[in-house]
Amino acid sequence: GRKTDRSFLDNNDNCIVWLGHASFFIRLGGVSMLIDPVFFKVPFVKRYSAHAFDPATFRNLTYLLISHDHQDHCQQKSIREIVNYNTGLKIFTGLNMESLLRPWSKNVAIEMAGWYQQYKTNAGIEIYFLPSRHWSKRGLSDENKRLWGAFVIRSKDTTIYFSGDTGYGNHFKEAKELFPDISVAIMGIGAYKP
Repeated sequence: GRKTDRSFLDNNDNCIVWLGHASFFIRLGGVSMLIDPVFFKVPFVKRYSAHAFDPATFRNLTYLLISHDHQDHCQQKSIREIVNYNTGLKIFTGLNMESLLRPWSKNVAIEMAGWYQQYKTNAGIEIYFLPSRHWSKRGLSDENKRLWGAFVIRSKDTTIYFSGDTGYGNHFKEAKELFPDISVAIMGIGAYKP
């Protein structure tokens, strides 16, 4: 079936592959990355279909982008396995996430970002960390101790906006002003208001 089509792994074309919930595989300018990979069951969240892929599917990744610390975006088991299968991987995430991620990814470079920070890769890809309207928490006493956000991933001819978890706000207008050339916007839609 279509959900298990792995042909995107057999070429070097630009692509965005939705892996379920907020998890995406992106290849841009020959650079492969995952965003918010969650391959296993999340506590208190019902999954209605089996995951089409497992972490071993994704080799030769350059970047792992983590938008925030909630367990449906930042899953320990998934991150440990992705790091295990991808030597040389770099993780790009928000401020104060290193203390959470370091035990799961000891030999991996972790780039910390505040909002509006830019990271230029050697392959000509730029990654920006932008605001979102959300929050962070994993335990009883760490609410809003780690920064959450959105990503812009940009090559010379393509700009991808990943909103992360977010409510509506002026940050969408600001993203358009900062990046008027957005080619693809990846935005979660929830049953919330407004």
